[in-house]
Amino acid sequence: MKRCFEDDTVLIEIIHQDAPMTEGNFAEVEIKILGLISQLSENEAMTARDIADSVGCTVQKVAIWGSRVLEKSGKININKAHRPHKYYSSDLEL
Repeated sequence: MKRCFEDDTVLIEIIHQDAPMTEGNFAEVEIKILGLISQLSENEAMTARDIADSVGCTVQKVAIWGSRVLEKSGKININKAHRPHKYYSSDLEL
């Protein structure tokens, strides 16, 4: 066994730090979508096309994942009053 140092006092102990976790096993693009929408107030709401362009994914991904997962779990608000466009925003009051 080789060691970098001859004296163990030079070694620094690495302490495990808890990383923030989401309440699901989300892909990177899903985390980007949720992160963007969670920053939008109701008057700053964006369409699925605008969100998809911002995070680099498809409109279908934003629309389907937003309505089937995020809205049902209460994480976001989707305003469906302006058909055919839906506007996505944070469900939280700032």
